[in-house]
Amino acid sequence: MRNLSMFHAMLLASAGALALACSDSNRVSDADTSNDESPAATHDGARIYASVSGSGEVVMLDDTSHEQLASIPVGKGPAIILATPSYDKLFTANWGDNSVSAIDAKAQTSKPIGMPGRPYVIALAPDGKRLYVGVSGANEIEVVDTQTDRIVDAYAMSELPASIIVSPDGALLYVAFLGGSIPGLAPGSLLALSADTGDIVHQPVTVGLVPAWITMGPDGRKVYTLNFLSDDISVVDTASWKVEATIKTGVGSQAIIGNVTPDGAALYVTNFGSAELVAIDTKTNVISRTIKLTGKPVGVNFSADGKRVYTTDFGTASIGQDPLIGLNYLLTGVYSGGGSGQVRAFDVATGEAVGSTASTGPGATSVVVKP
Repeated sequence: MRNLSMFHAMLLASAGALALACSDSNRVSDADTSNDESPAATHDGARIYASVSGSGEVVMLDDTSHEQLASIPVGKGPAIILATPSYDKLFTANWGDNSVSAIDAKAQTSKPIGMPGRPYVIALAPDGKRLYVGVSGANEIEVVDTQTDRIVDAYAMSELPASIIVSPDGALLYVAFLGGSIPGLAPGSLLALSADTGDIVHQPVTVGLVPAWITMGPDGRKVYTLNFLSDDISVVDTASWKVEATIKTGVGSQAIIGNVTPDGAALYVTNFGSAELVAIDTKTNVISRTIKLTGKPVGVNFSADGKRVYTTDFGTASIGQDPLIGLNYLLTGVYSGGGSGQVRAFDVATGEAVGSTASTGPGATSVVVKP
């Protein structure tokens, strides 16, 4: 059975790759953090929530002014934030203290849900009633009832469930396993399970090296695995259960988080290594736009109408930081980098920055936007 220590070795072996820049011929714009003359925001009343790993908080920002409105303390090292369909509750996977924080968005308070290991990934059922937590150490998927915030089931895995996505109908869990060891760097894999029982529905299909994040379109026809070490994305057809395409993201790009636009037309991916946001046409599997960022990016998400894409990054200081700082965070959940993180918004139609850059505490990691 492969374990997390093998993943540690794989990432440390790739430390030099973080310093490489991607020379993608599709680059169309360089985003300037001082661009306050961008198109005016029009999403009155919308709220941006971003997890901030270095300060153990979730910040709430006004979507029009990008002013910080609130800070909600959560567990240590929040790495991923998700919201229920009603946005009345949010959840963070806290890499630093083996907990998931359940956040009451109206009261702006949180409470911890203890986990038997590090909650490496979280995924919500489409109806928001169940939260699935991939836990390292225990190598399990914990099933949490989001009404009671209690663990109601656990599915044993043969190794770390590194990423999870739930099918649009809520019936299946797609789970990525990192695979591989040193020497030999074996590829990762993708498995499909019953969301109700944890039973295997589709046996593992081979994907790229270290598929640390997966996502899918709203129609559920394709699953995308972001392969951190092979600098590519595997496109898996859920009907045939085969890899139908491999999308290269550039040498040293290290794709880290991706999400598909609400209309299913494009997959947006943050490239941590090359500090870029790329848009991929889901029909052609071709990169259609590349936006150069001013910090090492992590999170990416959209407004409800799909007209804006939002990113979080580790801030301008992260570009010149020792690459091992980012790797250490991925391995331990403890963010030790300096400087403020950032939240940015871009127009999906043009790729231009919208509004000013919002500063956060150190290590801004993930983002959701409430309409």
